[in-house]
Amino acid sequence: MTQEAELNLAKVSVQAAADEENADSPVLNDDGKSEKLKVENMGSSMANMGSLSSIQQAMEKNDVLVLPDNIYTAAIILPMTRDPTEYGIITFWKNLQFFLLVSSNIVAQSFLIGFISDIYNKQEKGGGKCGTDERQGDNPTDPKLRAIAQAIFIGYCMIDFLETWNMTLWWLDMSRAIPQKCWDWLNWVLNFLTCYCCGFGITRKTRFCNRDGEEDDISKEFADRIQGCHILRKMWVHFILLLKYALNISLVVYGTGFLLLSETNADLILNALALTFVLELDEMFYQFFLTTEMKVMVETFTPMVVIQEDSGTQLILSNLTILARAGILGGATLLMYSFYCTDLWEEGKFNRNG
Repeated sequence: MTQEAELNLAKVSVQAAADEENADSPVLNDDGKSEKLKVENMGSSMANMGSLSSIQQAMEKNDVLVLPDNIYTAAIILPMTRDPTEYGIITFWKNLQFFLLVSSNIVAQSFLIGFISDIYNKQEKGGGKCGTDERQGDNPTDPKLRAIAQAIFIGYCMIDFLETWNMTLWWLDMSRAIPQKCWDWLNWVLNFLTCYCCGFGITRKTRFCNRDGEEDDISKEFADRIQGCHILRKMWVHFILLLKYALNISLVVYGTGFLLLSETNADLILNALALTFVLELDEMFYQFFLTTEMKVMVETFTPMVVIQEDSGTQLILSNLTILARAGILGGATLLMYSFYCTDLWEEGKFNRNG
């Protein structure tokens, strides 16, 4: 989650808790009608919470999904800002430009990943595999440094994967693609597996808010347009998200092989960081090709999805998220290291002979 998303989460969570506590004493406007406490009154909202522990508890009850600033987000959001009644050559040209930008980004990333794979295959044939005497030579790379550099690289890839996961959840929530029956079925499965001890009550309660955490007409209009857009546009969004997952996984697989064939410790460290630039191409396309007006629309008016967590999910996320992510990172690092630098998958030995 970005720093902006974390700040928005704090605002929205404190606001929600403040609204609950002030439900019996609503704020009155000039016409004498009740009005919700605004997020701009952040200081007074926090003061009403009573303590830092109360604020922390309020934050744990909500999660916030915010789209990142990249070319994929622009391709999803900007077509929704146009007048839906306008059709013609201008609208077609605008849509075509974003189609070409996203396609060019995907082709560029695929091209680079393909070259990384090709370089790995040539180096492996010419200089031996990771961990062999032929590859190590007189100045071998340190095995511990290989593992650390690999973990750093995979960690960066996991950040991109989580970003794509949040984009997927944002789109599914905004488009209402998953009916409540699916959540009811998942709720039953989780409760059954945990013997009903965690009290899962998944209903996926969501609200659509602006960047200040307020529900407004623009956020509602965005949701209505996304839910009512043509099936081909929905399929296009799902397609580019699937490609984003595929590119990320491909870079992990081939990038790890390339990284572990680094000839010196210095190359190992530099390559671990340099490989991640492939993941940043979508941000480069966004920053370079889009006009200031386009970026303002994306960064200012893209709505957030605020999710109210049930007690079971809240318990798991607040206590096991760090451990789970550390386990996934460690497991992925061990898996890729064993594949490229050991004979575990060929001879069942966690070392390299020869």
